[in-house]
Amino acid sequence: MADKEAIKGKIYKCPNCGSVLCYDPKSSKLKCTHCNSLQELTNVTGAFEIPYTPDSEKAYTPWGDAKTVKCRSCAAEFAVNSYETATACPFCGTTNIMHTDDIPGIKPNAVLPFKISQEEAKQSYKEWLKKRTMSPNSLKKLAEERDLKGVYVPIFTFDTNTFSTYQIRYGVHRTIVVNNGKERVTKTVTDWYTDSGRYSQPFDDIQIEASQFMAGNNLRKIGGFDSENAYLYNPQYIAGFTAERYSTGLDQSWEMAKSIIDSSIRSKILSRYEYDELDYLNVNTKYTEKTYKYLLAPVWLMVYNYKGKNYTCVINGRNGLADGRAPLSPVKVALVSIAGAAVVGAIAYLIIKYLIE
Repeated sequence: MADKEAIKGKIYKCPNCGSVLCYDPKSSKLKCTHCNSLQELTNVTGAFEIPYTPDSEKAYTPWGDAKTVKCRSCAAEFAVNSYETATACPFCGTTNIMHTDDIPGIKPNAVLPFKISQEEAKQSYKEWLKKRTMSPNSLKKLAEERDLKGVYVPIFTFDTNTFSTYQIRYGVHRTIVVNNGKERVTKTVTDWYTDSGRYSQPFDDIQIEASQFMAGNNLRKIGGFDSENAYLYNPQYIAGFTAERYSTGLDQSWEMAKSIIDSSIRSKILSRYEYDELDYLNVNTKYTEKTYKYLLAPVWLMVYNYKGKNYTCVINGRNGLADGRAPLSPVKVALVSIAGAAVVGAIAYLIIKYLIE
Protein backbone atom coordinates (compact mmCIF):
# COMPACT_ATOMS: atom_id res chain seq x y z
CA MET A 1 0.00 0.00 0.00
CA ALA A 2 2.85 2.39 0.88
CA ASP A 3 4.49 1.79 -2.50
CA LYS A 4 1.24 2.53 -4.31
CA GLU A 5 0.80 5.76 -2.37
CA ALA A 6 4.37 6.77 -3.21
CA ILE A 7 3.70 6.19 -6.89
CA LYS A 8 0.50 8.23 -6.70
CA GLY A 9 2.36 11.10 -5.10
CA LYS A 10 5.12 10.93 -7.68
CA ILE A 11 2.78 11.13 -10.65
CA TYR A 12 0.23 13.46 -9.01
CA LYS A 13 -2.84 11.25 -9.16
CA CYS A 14 -6.28 12.53 -8.29
CA PRO A 15 -7.37 11.31 -4.83
CA ASN A 16 -10.99 11.21 -6.03
CA CYS A 17 -10.81 9.18 -9.24
CA GLY A 18 -7.16 8.20 -9.69
CA SER A 19 -6.63 10.10 -12.94
CA VAL A 20 -3.63 12.33 -13.63
CA LEU A 21 -3.43 15.85 -12.21
CA CYS A 22 -2.08 18.74 -14.30
CA TYR A 23 -1.27 22.31 -13.32
CA ASP A 24 -4.18 24.67 -14.07
CA PRO A 25 -3.22 28.33 -14.78
CA LYS A 26 -6.69 29.68 -13.95
CA SER A 27 -6.87 28.29 -10.43
CA SER A 28 -3.12 28.00 -9.73
CA LYS A 29 -3.88 24.47 -8.54
CA LEU A 30 -3.54 20.91 -9.79
CA LYS A 31 -6.60 19.93 -11.80
CA CYS A 32 -7.80 16.42 -12.56
CA THR A 33 -7.95 15.65 -16.27
CA HIS A 34 -11.00 13.42 -15.70
CA CYS A 35 -13.24 14.75 -12.90
CA ASN A 36 -11.93 18.36 -12.90
CA SER A 37 -11.44 18.38 -9.15
CA LEU A 38 -8.79 20.77 -7.82
CA GLN A 39 -5.94 20.01 -5.44
CA GLU A 40 -3.69 22.49 -3.65
CA LEU A 41 0.00 22.48 -4.54
CA THR A 42 2.41 21.46 -1.80
CA ASN A 43 5.64 23.14 -0.70
CA VAL A 44 4.85 26.48 -2.37
CA THR A 45 7.52 29.05 -1.52
CA GLY A 46 9.20 31.99 -3.20
CA ALA A 47 12.34 31.50 -5.27
CA PHE A 48 15.70 32.62 -3.94
CA GLU A 49 19.01 33.66 -5.48
CA ILE A 50 21.98 31.30 -5.64
CA PRO A 51 25.54 32.65 -5.24
CA TYR A 52 27.31 32.65 -8.60
CA THR A 53 30.91 31.39 -8.52
CA PRO A 54 33.36 30.03 -11.14
CA ASP A 55 32.26 26.53 -10.08
CA SER A 56 28.50 27.10 -10.31
CA GLU A 57 28.10 25.61 -13.77
CA LYS A 58 29.80 22.40 -12.67
CA ALA A 59 27.00 21.73 -10.21
CA TYR A 60 24.63 18.88 -11.00
CA THR A 61 21.42 17.85 -9.29
CA PRO A 62 18.94 15.37 -10.80
CA TRP A 63 15.58 16.90 -11.71
CA GLY A 64 13.79 14.05 -9.99
CA ASP A 65 10.43 13.08 -11.52
CA ALA A 66 11.45 14.05 -15.06
CA LYS A 67 13.06 12.57 -18.15
CA THR A 68 14.77 14.11 -21.13
CA VAL A 69 13.30 14.14 -24.62
CA LYS A 70 15.37 15.23 -27.61
CA CYS A 71 13.97 16.09 -31.03
CA ARG A 72 15.95 14.56 -33.88
CA SER A 73 14.67 17.24 -36.26
CA CYS A 74 15.33 20.55 -34.47
CA ALA A 75 17.66 19.22 -31.71
CA ALA A 76 15.59 20.81 -28.92
CA GLU A 77 15.96 19.17 -25.51
CA PHE A 78 13.09 19.33 -23.09
CA ALA A 79 11.80 17.63 -19.97
CA VAL A 80 8.54 15.89 -19.28
CA ASN A 81 7.30 14.23 -16.12
CA SER A 82 8.30 10.60 -15.85
CA TYR A 83 4.70 9.42 -16.20
CA GLU A 84 4.02 11.45 -19.38
CA THR A 85 4.71 10.35 -22.94
CA ALA A 86 5.93 12.98 -25.39
CA THR A 87 4.54 12.14 -28.81
CA ALA A 88 5.61 15.28 -30.70
CA CYS A 89 8.13 18.07 -30.33
CA PRO A 90 6.41 21.24 -29.05
CA PHE A 91 8.91 23.42 -30.94
CA CYS A 92 8.67 22.04 -34.47
CA GLY A 93 5.73 19.64 -34.29
CA THR A 94 7.57 16.57 -35.57
CA THR A 95 7.21 13.14 -34.00
CA ASN A 96 10.88 12.31 -34.60
CA ILE A 97 11.88 12.34 -30.92
CA MET A 98 13.85 10.13 -28.59
CA HIS A 99 13.92 9.67 -24.82
CA THR A 100 17.08 9.64 -22.72
CA ASP A 101 17.56 8.63 -19.11
CA ASP A 102 18.48 11.87 -17.38
CA ILE A 103 18.77 15.62 -17.82
CA PRO A 104 22.39 16.82 -17.82
CA GLY A 105 23.53 20.07 -16.25
CA ILE A 106 22.06 22.40 -13.65
CA LYS A 107 18.62 21.82 -12.22
CA PRO A 108 16.27 24.85 -12.29
CA ASN A 109 15.75 26.45 -8.91
CA ALA A 110 12.87 28.74 -9.90
CA VAL A 111 9.68 28.56 -11.92
CA LEU A 112 7.24 31.23 -13.06
CA PRO A 113 3.91 29.42 -13.42
CA PHE A 114 1.51 29.82 -16.31
CA LYS A 115 -1.00 32.60 -15.66
CA ILE A 116 -2.68 32.64 -19.09
CA SER A 117 -4.83 29.60 -19.85
CA GLN A 118 -4.76 27.79 -23.19
CA GLU A 119 -8.07 29.36 -24.23
CA GLU A 120 -6.84 32.83 -23.36
CA ALA A 121 -3.61 32.16 -25.27
CA LYS A 122 -5.61 30.98 -28.29
CA GLN A 123 -7.55 34.25 -28.20
CA SER A 124 -4.25 36.15 -28.10
CA TYR A 125 -3.14 34.19 -31.16
CA LYS A 126 -6.34 35.11 -33.00
CA GLU A 127 -5.85 38.79 -32.16
CA TRP A 128 -2.27 38.59 -33.37
CA LEU A 129 -3.43 36.86 -36.54
CA LYS A 130 -5.93 39.65 -37.28
CA LYS A 131 -2.99 42.01 -37.69
CA ARG A 132 -1.42 39.69 -40.30
CA THR A 133 -3.66 41.01 -43.05
CA MET A 134 -1.55 39.41 -45.79
CA SER A 135 -1.77 35.90 -44.30
CA PRO A 136 -4.05 33.17 -45.70
CA ASN A 137 -7.60 33.10 -44.32
CA SER A 138 -7.20 29.39 -43.64
CA LEU A 139 -5.00 30.18 -40.64
CA LYS A 140 -8.08 31.38 -38.74
CA LYS A 141 -9.62 27.94 -39.11
CA LEU A 142 -6.33 26.40 -38.04
CA ALA A 143 -6.47 28.37 -34.81
CA GLU A 144 -9.86 26.82 -34.04
CA GLU A 145 -8.71 23.29 -34.76
CA ARG A 146 -5.28 23.14 -33.13
CA ASP A 147 -4.31 23.15 -29.48
CA LEU A 148 -1.43 25.25 -28.28
CA LYS A 149 1.52 23.64 -26.52
CA GLY A 150 2.53 24.93 -23.11
CA VAL A 151 6.30 25.01 -22.64
CA TYR A 152 8.57 26.36 -19.93
CA VAL A 153 11.65 27.97 -21.51
CA PRO A 154 14.94 28.42 -19.62
CA ILE A 155 16.14 31.84 -18.51
CA PHE A 156 19.07 32.78 -16.31
CA THR A 157 18.58 35.90 -14.19
CA PHE A 158 21.50 37.67 -12.53
CA ASP A 159 21.85 40.11 -9.63
CA THR A 160 25.06 41.94 -8.81
CA ASN A 161 26.47 45.07 -7.26
CA THR A 162 28.92 47.03 -9.40
CA PHE A 163 31.67 49.53 -8.64
CA SER A 164 33.31 51.23 -11.62
CA THR A 165 36.22 53.60 -12.10
CA TYR A 166 36.58 55.40 -15.39
CA GLN A 167 38.63 57.82 -17.48
CA ILE A 168 37.04 59.93 -20.19
CA ARG A 169 38.16 62.37 -22.86
CA TYR A 170 35.45 64.36 -24.57
CA GLY A 171 35.16 67.40 -26.82
CA VAL A 172 32.85 70.42 -26.71
CA HIS A 173 32.28 72.47 -29.85
CA ARG A 174 32.25 76.27 -29.87
CA THR A 175 32.23 78.80 -32.67
CA ILE A 176 34.70 81.62 -33.20
CA VAL A 177 34.91 84.42 -35.71
CA VAL A 178 38.25 84.82 -37.51
CA ASN A 179 39.57 87.18 -40.13
CA ASN A 180 41.14 85.38 -43.05
CA GLY A 181 42.51 88.58 -44.52
CA LYS A 182 39.56 89.21 -46.81
CA GLU A 183 36.54 88.70 -44.61
CA ARG A 184 35.38 87.57 -41.22
CA VAL A 185 34.26 83.93 -41.15
CA THR A 186 32.70 81.72 -38.50
CA LYS A 187 34.66 78.61 -37.57
CA THR A 188 33.91 75.70 -35.26
CA VAL A 189 36.63 74.58 -32.88
CA THR A 190 36.65 71.79 -30.31
CA ASP A 191 37.82 72.14 -26.73
CA TRP A 192 39.00 68.82 -25.28
CA TYR A 193 38.62 67.79 -21.65
CA THR A 194 39.72 64.79 -19.63
CA ASP A 195 38.16 63.56 -16.43
CA SER A 196 37.96 60.51 -14.19
CA GLY A 197 35.49 59.32 -11.63
CA ARG A 198 33.62 56.53 -9.89
CA TYR A 199 30.22 55.02 -10.42
CA SER A 200 28.31 52.34 -8.52
CA GLN A 201 24.97 50.69 -9.22
CA PRO A 202 23.12 47.51 -8.18
CA PHE A 203 21.50 45.38 -10.89
CA ASP A 204 18.53 43.10 -10.29
CA ASP A 205 17.21 40.20 -12.38
CA ILE A 206 19.03 40.78 -15.66
CA GLN A 207 17.23 38.21 -17.85
CA ILE A 208 19.20 36.18 -20.38
CA GLU A 209 17.53 33.77 -22.80
CA ALA A 210 19.10 30.34 -22.42
CA SER A 211 16.70 28.73 -24.89
CA GLN A 212 17.83 27.43 -28.24
CA PHE A 213 14.33 27.85 -29.62
CA MET A 214 13.74 31.34 -28.22
CA ALA A 215 17.12 32.77 -29.25
CA GLY A 216 16.94 36.06 -31.11
CA ASN A 217 15.25 38.34 -28.57
CA ASN A 218 11.83 36.69 -28.93
CA LEU A 219 11.32 36.96 -25.19
CA ARG A 220 11.80 40.72 -25.28
CA LYS A 221 9.27 40.99 -28.10
CA ILE A 222 6.65 39.36 -25.87
CA GLY A 223 7.36 41.64 -22.93
CA GLY A 224 9.84 39.70 -20.82
CA PHE A 225 8.80 38.08 -17.55
CA ASP A 226 7.98 39.23 -14.03
CA SER A 227 10.76 37.07 -12.61
CA GLU A 228 10.41 38.71 -9.18
CA ASN A 229 7.21 36.65 -8.75
CA ALA A 230 8.91 33.30 -9.36
CA TYR A 231 8.46 30.35 -7.01
CA LEU A 232 10.98 27.81 -5.86
CA TYR A 233 11.18 25.03 -8.46
CA ASN A 234 8.42 22.53 -7.90
CA PRO A 235 7.70 19.77 -10.45
CA GLN A 236 3.97 20.16 -9.76
CA TYR A 237 4.03 23.37 -11.84
CA ILE A 238 5.40 21.34 -14.78
CA ALA A 239 2.64 18.71 -14.63
CA GLY A 240 0.90 18.70 -18.01
CA PHE A 241 3.61 20.84 -19.65
CA THR A 242 7.13 20.39 -20.97
CA ALA A 243 10.27 22.28 -19.96
CA GLU A 244 13.12 23.03 -22.33
CA ARG A 245 16.66 22.44 -21.10
CA TYR A 246 19.02 25.39 -21.44
CA SER A 247 21.32 25.45 -24.47
CA THR A 248 23.24 28.60 -23.45
CA GLY A 249 25.26 27.73 -20.34
CA LEU A 250 25.39 29.65 -17.08
CA ASP A 251 28.88 31.10 -17.62
CA GLN A 252 28.10 32.15 -21.19
CA SER A 253 24.85 33.73 -19.99
CA TRP A 254 26.78 35.67 -17.33
CA GLU A 255 29.06 37.09 -20.03
CA MET A 256 25.96 38.20 -21.94
CA ALA A 257 24.54 39.77 -18.77
CA LYS A 258 27.83 41.60 -18.20
CA SER A 259 27.57 43.06 -21.69
CA ILE A 260 24.11 44.45 -20.85
CA ILE A 261 25.36 45.77 -17.50
CA ASP A 262 28.47 47.37 -19.03
CA SER A 263 26.38 49.09 -21.68
CA SER A 264 24.08 50.49 -18.99
CA ILE A 265 27.01 51.70 -16.87
CA ARG A 266 28.64 53.45 -19.84
CA SER A 267 25.35 55.13 -20.70
CA LYS A 268 24.89 56.36 -17.12
CA ILE A 269 28.46 57.70 -16.95
CA LEU A 270 28.11 59.52 -20.27
CA SER A 271 24.88 61.12 -19.05
CA ARG A 272 27.01 63.04 -16.53
CA TYR A 273 28.64 65.03 -19.31
CA GLU A 274 27.55 67.39 -22.04
CA TYR A 275 29.75 66.77 -25.06
CA ASP A 276 29.81 66.89 -28.85
CA GLU A 277 32.58 64.37 -29.45
CA LEU A 278 33.85 61.41 -27.46
CA ASP A 279 37.48 60.42 -27.80
CA TYR A 280 37.40 57.56 -25.29
CA LEU A 281 35.66 56.24 -22.22
CA ASN A 282 37.60 53.56 -20.37
CA VAL A 283 35.60 51.78 -17.68
CA ASN A 284 36.87 49.22 -15.18
CA THR A 285 34.07 47.47 -13.28
CA LYS A 286 34.20 45.16 -10.29
CA TYR A 287 31.23 42.85 -9.68
CA THR A 288 30.36 41.78 -6.15
CA GLU A 289 27.60 39.70 -4.54
CA LYS A 290 26.84 37.94 -7.81
CA THR A 291 23.79 35.68 -7.68
CA TYR A 292 21.60 33.89 -10.21
CA LYS A 293 18.37 32.03 -10.70
CA TYR A 294 17.81 29.29 -13.25
CA LEU A 295 14.22 30.16 -14.09
CA LEU A 296 11.64 28.28 -16.12
CA ALA A 297 9.33 30.82 -17.80
CA PRO A 298 5.99 29.96 -19.45
CA VAL A 299 5.13 30.32 -23.15
CA TRP A 300 2.32 28.96 -25.31
CA LEU A 301 3.32 27.80 -28.78
CA MET A 302 1.20 27.60 -31.91
CA VAL A 303 3.28 25.45 -34.26
CA TYR A 304 2.05 24.46 -37.71
CA ASN A 305 3.25 23.52 -41.16
CA TYR A 306 2.00 25.49 -44.14
CA LYS A 307 2.96 24.34 -47.63
CA GLY A 308 6.09 22.55 -46.43
CA LYS A 309 7.35 25.28 -44.08
CA ASN A 310 7.14 25.43 -40.29
CA TYR A 311 5.71 28.53 -38.62
CA THR A 312 5.47 29.37 -34.92
CA CYS A 313 3.66 31.97 -32.87
CA VAL A 314 4.88 32.47 -29.29
CA ILE A 315 2.50 33.73 -26.59
CA ASN A 316 3.77 34.92 -23.22
CA GLY A 317 2.23 32.65 -20.59
CA ARG A 318 2.06 35.53 -18.11
CA ASN A 319 0.74 38.53 -20.07
CA GLY A 320 -0.65 37.09 -23.33
CA LEU A 321 1.60 39.12 -25.67
CA ALA A 322 2.25 37.30 -28.97
CA ASP A 323 4.96 37.36 -31.62
CA GLY A 324 5.96 35.07 -34.44
CA ARG A 325 5.98 34.38 -38.15
CA ALA A 326 3.03 33.75 -40.44
CA PRO A 327 2.96 32.79 -44.14
CA LEU A 328 1.89 35.25 -46.82
CA SER A 329 -1.06 34.61 -49.12
CA PRO A 330 0.11 34.77 -52.77
CA VAL A 331 -3.40 35.85 -53.82
CA LYS A 332 -3.52 38.73 -51.33
CA VAL A 333 0.01 39.82 -52.24
CA ALA A 334 -0.91 39.78 -55.94
CA LEU A 335 -4.11 41.78 -55.32
CA VAL A 336 -2.23 44.39 -53.30
CA SER A 337 0.41 44.63 -56.02
CA ILE A 338 -2.27 45.09 -58.70
CA ALA A 339 -4.08 47.69 -56.59
CA GLY A 340 -0.80 49.50 -55.98
CA ALA A 341 0.01 49.49 -59.68
CA ALA A 342 -3.48 50.81 -60.46
CA VAL A 343 -3.05 53.68 -57.99
CA VAL A 344 0.36 54.56 -59.44
CA GLY A 345 -1.11 54.39 -62.96
CA ALA A 346 -4.01 56.66 -62.02
CA ILE A 347 -1.68 59.22 -60.46
CA ALA A 348 0.57 59.14 -63.55
CA TYR A 349 -2.46 59.62 -65.82
CA LEU A 350 -3.63 62.65 -63.83
CA ILE A 351 -0.17 64.21 -63.89
CA ILE A 352 0.18 63.73 -67.67
CA LYS A 353 -3.33 65.06 -68.24
CA TYR A 354 -2.56 68.12 -66.15
CA LEU A 355 0.67 68.80 -68.05
CA ILE A 356 -1.01 68.45 -71.43
CA GLU A 357 -3.83 70.81 -70.49
